[in-house]
Amino acid sequence: MFSVSNNMAKNILIIAGESSGDLYGAHLVRALQEHSPGVSFFGIGGPEMKKAGVEILYPIDELSIIGVFEVLGKLGVIRAAFRALTQKIDRTKTDLAILVNYPGFNLKFAIELKKRGIPVVFYSSPQVWAWGKWRLGIIKRCVDKMIVFFKFEKDFYWKNGVEAEFVGHPLVDIVKTTGELDKMRSGGASKTVSLVPGSRRSEINNLFSPMLKAAEIIWSKDNGVRFLVTKHPEMPADIYLKKMRAHELPLTLVDGKTYDCLAASDLAIVASGSVTLEAAILKTPMIITNRISLLNVILYLLLVRLANVGLVNIIAGKRVMPELLQYDATPERIAAEALDMLNNAERYRQLKEDLDYVNILVGPPGASSRAAEIILKMLA
Repeated sequence: MFSVSNNMAKNILIIAGESSGDLYGAHLVRALQEHSPGVSFFGIGGPEMKKAGVEILYPIDELSIIGVFEVLGKLGVIRAAFRALTQKIDRTKTDLAILVNYPGFNLKFAIELKKRGIPVVFYSSPQVWAWGKWRLGIIKRCVDKMIVFFKFEKDFYWKNGVEAEFVGHPLVDIVKTTGELDKMRSGGASKTVSLVPGSRRSEINNLFSPMLKAAEIIWSKDNGVRFLVTKHPEMPADIYLKKMRAHELPLTLVDGKTYDCLAASDLAIVASGSVTLEAAILKTPMIITNRISLLNVILYLLLVRLANVGLVNIIAGKRVMPELLQYDATPERIAAEALDMLNNAERYRQLKEDLDYVNILVGPPGASSRAAEIILKMLA
């Protein structure tokens, strides 16, 4: 493993604008610190990056957004964060910047970094292969190295004249259970279903009620099913409990143990996002669902050229897990799909085989360490 000696201490800017980026960024920071303890970090992130030792100038809960039109309500905060970062790099020696996804903000900030001659690593590619190919121009001009999680992303960038390195996905190392699975499986339930309504307040507001209504239908058909509700650590419990109290169901709210819930479940009903890959790594069949505003739907249809939304399906190159989105995300449709997946033995076996295939495509453990080695070479 390459390292930077302590007498060559470096200062790195790192920016993550959402919870998944916060997680990936934290593991990358720890990998860099393990091999070069003298390296220090500052930037934008969340609780995971803060625990890893990053000086947080702006917390991600003020910046996290879904859809283009949600940006409008946070323009003031986004501009303030942009200004604070610009002032910080102007008065602080910055040896390198790591930008973790969050392309709307990060690619614009990459322009400022380029003006100042600061090397830029983009970690976790923006989905320019799906939409926003116009961003390739900025990436070519302002990003020195793309570090990507999927092999097809490396091929895409090299074909478009951008230097990229494939390291695999950090979730392979991150997704671990705590050993409480037996406890979660107890209680005499014939089957266990996890409800995972997302990590943002807007996702929970849009998705949790339909999920609960779907659970009511499932339970009416099979009252041996129990339901685990995953609470995001940064969300207050009342957001979940208020909705749960309206339903007479065997519901258990589990705080901060999403991986245990997924691993303990026969099926998960999940918001589209990185949790689809987390469930895939744990080999838990899932129904992928989401609801966004009509304006964002129109924009998505105009810009995005993908047949699937769920990351697990994008990786597989085909729809291996069902997607119920927008007007299809009704309690009745979700419940019917769930009951068929749980009770159709041949279909369930095929779902498990498809998840085995996805795990092969995701790559081996050690992604954060491989990325750290690339970055330390650049620093030296």
